[in-house]
Amino acid sequence: MTHHVACWNALTLKLEETQALTVHALHQYKVDVACLSEVKLADHGHKSIKVPLSDAAYHLYYSGPTDGSGRHGVALVLSDQANNALLAWELVSPCLARVHLRGALFNISIIAVYTPTLDADEVTKASFYDRLQAVMDGISPRDFVVIAGDFNARTGTVTPITDILSDHSLSVTAARTESG
Repeated sequence: MTHHVACWNALTLKLEETQALTVHALHQYKVDVACLSEVKLADHGHKSIKVPLSDAAYHLYYSGPTDGSGRHGVALVLSDQANNALLAWELVSPCLARVHLRGALFNISIIAVYTPTLDADEVTKASFYDRLQAVMDGISPRDFVVIAGDFNARTGTVTPITDILSDHSLSVTAARTESG
């Protein structure tokens, strides 16, 4: 059984219309599991969303802030096929959630992430990566692991490496950001 995985920054899933458009696009692209960030849904939960003009449905598993701020939030959206393979889903924080799927040869753990931005304080950044490491530590070494989402990364500029390979190659020079 094959599961097609995708991820993107949804910006919001507060409105039911946006949820319907999202699952319609997932259905069109034949995506089985989508890791979405910045969904801005409060608290955590699960809901089924029918695909417009279809008999199919997707299952939204989301984790957001409990303070009502509507900030950040992650979600995993599963097709009916992926949902039938669901062994468990784990709410970790408003920025981390995981689904555990049954596979033919090995099980699959998919983690949706929304990493803190560069503006976040060091405690917030450290807490996020500590939680991510704790999730990874709890996954069987026999599982196939996918980590997907918004890493809030920054890249550098493209510059030629003329002193090594003349001007026929390019290299991306990127400094490690404070958030990873």
